[in-house]
Amino acid sequence: MRPYLTEIFMLILSCIPVLAQEADTKTKQPPVCAAQMECTLVSSSSQPASQGASAENTYITVFCPEGYLVTGGGIDHYGSGGRATGYPNDQNGWTCKLRDTTEAATCYAQCCKVTVMCE
Repeated sequence: MRPYLTEIFMLILSCIPVLAQEADTKTKQPPVCAAQMECTLVSSSSQPASQGASAENTYITVFCPEGYLVTGGGIDHYGSGGRATGYPNDQNGWTCKLRDTTEAATCYAQCCKVTVMCE
């Protein structure tokens, strides 16, 4: 399991003891609950370097909105040369690295939050 998905599952599992504590004291039945996952995609783009510019490392970083956790990400590289990689960062987002290219790219982060509703 990917490390960032572990956080989502741990959040869901952390609700179980709380729900058990909220059980009706007469019937000993836990409340009826439902979990809803809401996700959003955030992105940021780089512009191509000016003609004749040297190819260097370019970093693009995107962050999840408050209350959301990063669950994945990616990069669209709009050129034929160089290399593009992406990885989760330590600040609840995704970092994309372009290497040896002056082409444009878009970095994406998939961000999700879980809401638990009980009756």
